[in-house]
Amino acid sequence: MEWDSSSSSDEELGDESDDTERCVVRQPTYSEDLQLIADQFATTPFDEVSCFHQSQRFLSTLLFQTIKPLFQDVLRDYEESQVVLVDGDSLLLEMICMEKIDWSHGGQFLHLTYLVESFLAKLQACGAMLNVVAFTATKSIWSSSPSSLLARNAIVTHLKYNTSVPVYDFFQDWWDPKWKEFVVREKPVFMLMSSGDVGPPWMEECATGMSKLDELGGWKECCNMLLNSLLVTCLSLEVDCVFIGDLQTEVNRIVGNRVRYTYQENQARAKVGPVLHLGCKYLFGIFESPSLLSEAHHQSPARLIDAAIGKSVLEGGGWRLICAAVAVACCLTEKSHNDCEMDVLRLFLIHILLLERLAVDVRPQILPANEDAILAQLAHPRALKNLLPQLQLFFCQALESVQSRLCRFTIHRDEDAINSLPSCTGVADLMDGRLLYNVIYHVARKAGHHATDIADDSVTICFWPSNFTEIWTAVQSLITETLVPTASSVVTTVPLPVCVCKWPSQTSPDGVGLLDGSAALLEVDSPLIDDAARKLHDSLPHTRGFQTRGKTFPSSEFEERFHWHSKSPIGDGLLGYDKTEEMKKDRSELKQQQKYTKFIHDYAVSLEGKIHTEPIVVKRTSSDRVEVAAKGKKTKKLQHGTKSGVKPKAVKKSQIIIEQNKKRKRGQRLTRETERLENIQEHVGATLDGINELYQFIATCTFSEQRLEARKLVLEICRYEWERSENSLWGAHLFSVVHDVVQEHRDDVIASTSLKSRLLKALRSMGFTQNACLLEQQLAAGSQPTSSSRVLTSQASSDKDGIGNSVAAKKDERLPSVRSCARFQLEHMGHLMKLERPLDADPRVTTFIPDQWQRDLMDCIDCDQSVLVSAPTSSGKTFVSYYCIRKVLERSDDDLVVYVSPTKALVNQVTATIYGRFGHKICPPGRTVCGVFTRDWRTNVDTCQVLVTVPQMFEILLISPSRQAWASRLKYVILDEIHCIGARGQEDDGSGEVWERILLLIRCPFLALSATIGNPQTFRTWLDTVVDMKTRQDGGPKNNVQLVVYSERSSQLDKYVYKPVAGLAEECFVPLHPCAVLSMQQLKSVGFARDFVMSAREILSLYDAMYEAAQKTGNLVCIDRLKSLSPDRVFDPRLIIKRRELKNYEKMIKIELEQWARLGMSAEVDGVLSSPWIGSVTHMALDSVKGDSWIDIVDDIPQLLRHLQDIDKLPVIVFCFDRNGCEYIVELVTEFLEEEEAKKRLATLGVRSQLERFEKKVEKGKKRLERERKREEKMKSTRKRSEEDIQEDSQKAGIVEFDEFDPRRCLELGCTFVNRSRVLSSQECRTLRSKSLRKSQQWVLRGLQRGIGCHHSGMNSKDKRVVERLFRQRTIQVVAATGTLALGIHMPCRTVVFAGDSPWLDELQYRQMSGRAGRRGFDSIGNVIFHGVTRRKISHLLTSDVPHLKANLTMSFTNVLRLIVYLNLSEDKELARRQTAMILNRSMMCAEKPEMQFVVQHFLLLAMDYLQREGLIDRSGSPVGLAGLITHLFYTDPANFALLSCFRQGVFHRILARHGVRRSAQSKLPVRVLEEMMLVVSHLFSRLFVHPFMKKKHDASGRRTGSAIVLPSLPPPIADAFATYNAGLYSAVDTYLRVARTNLVDTHCKLPLSHFDIIPTRSEAETGIEMALKETAFKPQYLVNCFTILSAQSVTLDDAMDLFQYLKKCIPVLQVEETDQRGRPRFFNVFAYDFYKHGAVRNLEQWSGLQSSDIFHRLKDMSLVLKAIRRVLEELGPADDAVVRAFQVLSDTFTANFNKAYHIRKY
Repeated sequence: MEWDSSSSSDEELGDESDDTERCVVRQPTYSEDLQLIADQFATTPFDEVSCFHQSQRFLSTLLFQTIKPLFQDVLRDYEESQVVLVDGDSLLLEMICMEKIDWSHGGQFLHLTYLVESFLAKLQACGAMLNVVAFTATKSIWSSSPSSLLARNAIVTHLKYNTSVPVYDFFQDWWDPKWKEFVVREKPVFMLMSSGDVGPPWMEECATGMSKLDELGGWKECCNMLLNSLLVTCLSLEVDCVFIGDLQTEVNRIVGNRVRYTYQENQARAKVGPVLHLGCKYLFGIFESPSLLSEAHHQSPARLIDAAIGKSVLEGGGWRLICAAVAVACCLTEKSHNDCEMDVLRLFLIHILLLERLAVDVRPQILPANEDAILAQLAHPRALKNLLPQLQLFFCQALESVQSRLCRFTIHRDEDAINSLPSCTGVADLMDGRLLYNVIYHVARKAGHHATDIADDSVTICFWPSNFTEIWTAVQSLITETLVPTASSVVTTVPLPVCVCKWPSQTSPDGVGLLDGSAALLEVDSPLIDDAARKLHDSLPHTRGFQTRGKTFPSSEFEERFHWHSKSPIGDGLLGYDKTEEMKKDRSELKQQQKYTKFIHDYAVSLEGKIHTEPIVVKRTSSDRVEVAAKGKKTKKLQHGTKSGVKPKAVKKSQIIIEQNKKRKRGQRLTRETERLENIQEHVGATLDGINELYQFIATCTFSEQRLEARKLVLEICRYEWERSENSLWGAHLFSVVHDVVQEHRDDVIASTSLKSRLLKALRSMGFTQNACLLEQQLAAGSQPTSSSRVLTSQASSDKDGIGNSVAAKKDERLPSVRSCARFQLEHMGHLMKLERPLDADPRVTTFIPDQWQRDLMDCIDCDQSVLVSAPTSSGKTFVSYYCIRKVLERSDDDLVVYVSPTKALVNQVTATIYGRFGHKICPPGRTVCGVFTRDWRTNVDTCQVLVTVPQMFEILLISPSRQAWASRLKYVILDEIHCIGARGQEDDGSGEVWERILLLIRCPFLALSATIGNPQTFRTWLDTVVDMKTRQDGGPKNNVQLVVYSERSSQLDKYVYKPVAGLAEECFVPLHPCAVLSMQQLKSVGFARDFVMSAREILSLYDAMYEAAQKTGNLVCIDRLKSLSPDRVFDPRLIIKRRELKNYEKMIKIELEQWARLGMSAEVDGVLSSPWIGSVTHMALDSVKGDSWIDIVDDIPQLLRHLQDIDKLPVIVFCFDRNGCEYIVELVTEFLEEEEAKKRLATLGVRSQLERFEKKVEKGKKRLERERKREEKMKSTRKRSEEDIQEDSQKAGIVEFDEFDPRRCLELGCTFVNRSRVLSSQECRTLRSKSLRKSQQWVLRGLQRGIGCHHSGMNSKDKRVVERLFRQRTIQVVAATGTLALGIHMPCRTVVFAGDSPWLDELQYRQMSGRAGRRGFDSIGNVIFHGVTRRKISHLLTSDVPHLKANLTMSFTNVLRLIVYLNLSEDKELARRQTAMILNRSMMCAEKPEMQFVVQHFLLLAMDYLQREGLIDRSGSPVGLAGLITHLFYTDPANFALLSCFRQGVFHRILARHGVRRSAQSKLPVRVLEEMMLVVSHLFSRLFVHPFMKKKHDASGRRTGSAIVLPSLPPPIADAFATYNAGLYSAVDTYLRVARTNLVDTHCKLPLSHFDIIPTRSEAETGIEMALKETAFKPQYLVNCFTILSAQSVTLDDAMDLFQYLKKCIPVLQVEETDQRGRPRFFNVFAYDFYKHGAVRNLEQWSGLQSSDIFHRLKDMSLVLKAIRRVLEELGPADDAVVRAFQVLSDTFTANFNKAYHIRKY
């Protein structure tokens, strides 16, 4: 039957229009359902059975309505001090259900141990600190299966005593109070657990017959309920949950599905918590129902354990042999046994002995093919099957006795007793069921022999281990000494009956023997192999005979001549080519260029304030650059004067003219500065903005006289306000300006009596009388104050220990007349403390005096050195990048510098800044200053001197063969936000590896900038090795990478928690002391984070809290130490405290508190952290925030903004990680202001009736318009309505449109956030409305009119630029933005608000976002406000270290092919070879893990072999055929290879043929054809998995959703094509693994976590049974890890590819149907296919399980992919081909849907 995609998909997707008309019965909501359960329980308590059913109902409601797993890097916000919990039973359940493990024959314990250790080891390798939790109550769920129960005990014992992972096995269940205390104390990041819906089949079989379990749905259903209740309970304890079954290991990170804690759901959970508890308690009782365990419970193995320890023959085998012997002894005394059962017990002990003697490669045993016949014929296997469960139960009891003994010694810390006990290593390998069965089968093969005395007939070799008899005697002695033997304890053995056992032969799938060496690789000769893997290559066999795959289209090969998704050519033409004449002919292109120039000009003005016109003169050419550098020192000496005895030369007339011009220009600048100061004096007021404006003038003014006048004005304003109000704010500014005047204008102060008296009067008015006296004496003596100058202590310093003076200040801002100078500065002047900056100007900088670290950076740039810079946001590191650009521009007109930015928005900003600063440079014909290259825009790429681009585009240029000449012009590369090289989470779009390849490819110095590098020294070390190899390749001098680390912020950052209360605005913002979120455990384990910073006031508060805590506990030692740390004793009583001194004082206080924690002084530390000095009000505010709903948080935003406006803390950026949330905030605040204005107008004008009539008129007009529009649609009019028609209809209806955008309209009543002093003029408003806001949406215009804007990546670019411009010039003062704004966008603000929590809000994002507040040169204090963020999240953000940069994968088949293309088509092949060698040999991954270099070599050879088999390279290693197609679509790897295979197999032409469409048909293509092609494209390029929870939620919705969630399956013919592609890939991998078998063999059989070597230990010759077992050992057809095949299951290539470790994911396998590790099917998300069909984004946001921002980016990427495929097909195939036309339609339709859904218009 023919497969039909449209019918099935349409039925599944549904019709959105039908859904609105369908009458749906309303179901009770989640909250209503839970409230109903809670009310019923409160009135009539349920019995246990009812509680169970109500618990099932609650959990079902919870899972389907509230749980929404988010797929992400689960360790993205993890720090080393935090704990990751692992539920032991969930871990066992997930591992024991994996397909690769066999548990049907009694269990494979070593394989299970390996799986568990491997899982935990991968987590530890990523930095997780693991704690395993094994609840006592959950042991009962395994009681029906003795082998599983034994496995649980074995795993818990092994992890607890053989590994370093802490195991907590003393919690009763998850309602145990101790468990809750543990969670509160440890504060785990998340709990790793099973998602449920999983259960081994044998558990159901074992539980069959337990009537109560069967009534409740069976073992699996009940177990899933317990797991879900654990999930709910963890979430209620504010612990997130991560599902074990969904975890995927990638390089240096673990990704999986994470369920986040939310407060609203916890409130609902609290209502039914008692019901859930009783239901689970009832379930635990059912699991503990009578089983085999109770039948054998009367025997106690504890006494046997004590007796066995004394027997040396048993002690030598460790606890494994002891427990096995005890289990056999218990079985012997339990009941009478027949001869077969006695043989089975003996064979069980023999199998235990063989575990020590057999090598790991012998352990995987193949069972006979006729096993069923053997079981029917032999009694011994049947006896084993019946006896093994009881034997395992006794084994389990013995192991529990061992656990008790070990735990007792561990608690008492008796090391000698523990060391004297037997070895515990055998617990990792308790027994092997397959081995035991095969031992019996081998005995059966020896017909006529006894089971305990079989010898080889031909060779005198003992069949059994020699010590078996001694061990069996010891077992019998245990019975006689300890237990009462039964009548049949000791019996004789009878011969086994004759039985023929047939083991299957083992050959490879293709019939080639496993040891056949005929396989060989294809011969290929490439410089890549010579540089990276020549030795390995030569050691492998090769062949020349192979038929490569055919071609697809008639054209011989695809040449990459166009960029990605556009028709734009790769190059602009020849270097120096002037396109002006061409542009004159093409008026549209010229007009577009003019528009872009105008845009850049306006953007530059908004950034720089003006266009710089200082000329840039080329100072020297490339030829004399070395000569000038050599003469640098001599020139510098001559500048200071001539040598003695040498007559100076006569001054030339030209020099006199130059000096005169300098004087004239200086006079002009002085006049301008004087006029500027006069203008400020006219409008400046007694406000902080006025003071800040004067400070900005002082910072930029170059004349001392004008700076003194400005400081005098500040002095008068501050003194007047201080004397009037005695507010500490004005006092701090007054104290600071007095110090500045004395320090910088000392001579003027001495000369002016009036100025001196004003300064002294100011000090005395503040209570610093003695400081004033000292200053007067020093001024009179004319001496400069020094650090050794001493001042008498303040008269008010009666508390010599520095305690108590801050209390009055905290209660009242009016300060006493006399006070401690040091405490006053710490409490009120922290933001005014000066940084240590040079006083002398640098001739290289004319606008300000640079800091010393900036001078060091400029020195490095002058010497052409590579530099890594780590400095906080707003510290001034970007200035150095523009200095680097100027240096390159001044050198010549040919040199090139590239500025790499991570985002397109930042590219536009940098481009405008470069235009504003350097755009006036006059370039020769054919040259321009600045060029841009992004995915959406490119200009002047070849002809510019400064190229601004994104990393992906820069890599294209570097690896393009035609761009080598262009790349040779590179003199510097500036890498902004270099921390993106280790990008994770939302920013991890695959660009991390691109940044790494850029660093490996460039051959010039670089400047790498970042504010958030956690390991700068390690990163610099790797960069040093890269640069060192480049210099050795080029034969140049060694040039190390310089590291510049600067940690000082220019502004102070104050943090608050917003708590809405009635009253003053200040009361709503509770100050947040950083120490308020610390814990004793954190201080003890890791201490303070490296960048944990406190303000001066916070340091003083911490000191006071420590002193108070020490006094309360009476700790005299601490009191004495704290007295020496008193501020009045530490700081010299000079006029001002420097920032450096404050940092040293902060360090001393931190060290003291850390020492308290490490000494275990919990009373003192807890007293400090809960002290009122730290903020008891803060603790209450934090505890009140439980993570409110997003709606509740946003509803408070308007009032929050009003409060900020009242206390003068605007402008503000409100960060929200949801695009729809940002838009909702703008609309909400706008409506709030509009309603507020309407109320004011009603109260003042009394025009209520008029407004009501107006509203009715508007409503009637809207209805009339709606009727007219419906009538037009019904008539199917094709006329497009113009904007004039719409405006005319709107005016008729009375709807107000924003034709005249004018924010001044809202200023009258104050219902706006528009800055009155920066409001736009009428002309500016009209220009803005007609140009930039011409087609903006109404909510955007309404918000801007009220002073609030929105900024996120999904907005129209013009709207975003308008928001940026208006916010920078302080016209609008509120912006709601996502995290994209934090990455370098220049939008300085005074306050940053974090509105609600988000999974994407981590320590890196927090530092980037908070850095927007208090930018340098704008504000001395920045404010960070948390609203709706939980205490736990705030603690993580403030106390976590900056994450370390980690390596990325840089290898893939596509990247290997790109290197081949670059190497073979480049003109300078020697340079290309050096660059490719860098990528292959110097990756960061290989630097972190040297063993990865060996894996990379194998991967390279495998890729080369596969590419030749696919016909993409020839025998000489040159690209052929469609290699350009693969490299053109490199960013879609691995789908590009699969797409090529689809083209070669004619998949898309088959689709046309199935629907009756001819290949060259020109008619319109059927919709079903296009949808089926889109389905194939979706399977290729949108492979995103759907979590089972989301699928269940969708399936259980009970109504037509209008959107599907699971991508429909491919039709069988297309699925077969995918299978053919995978088969070819697997064949190449198979061949390579056979060839490289000897090179890949790993001889170390070591467990990954416990590091136990599983090696055979024997002191005698090999026995007969060992020889027999070797014959039946499983021999895999592929080379795999020795532990992977322990269960002797079938081995696939996926298992074999594990040898490539992390590079396994780089092999381009594309499965049509995916399964997880347990064999369950995995479903793909339908989002792209659904969007193509319906274009509805809202349904995707509701049902796809994706964040709205994630949907936007994924749909945009799909749009670009379709465009790229379209361009490729237009280049490859004939224009009339139906496939080409189909992809043209697909691309146009998808793009149109995307632009319509997100309101994107092209101008």
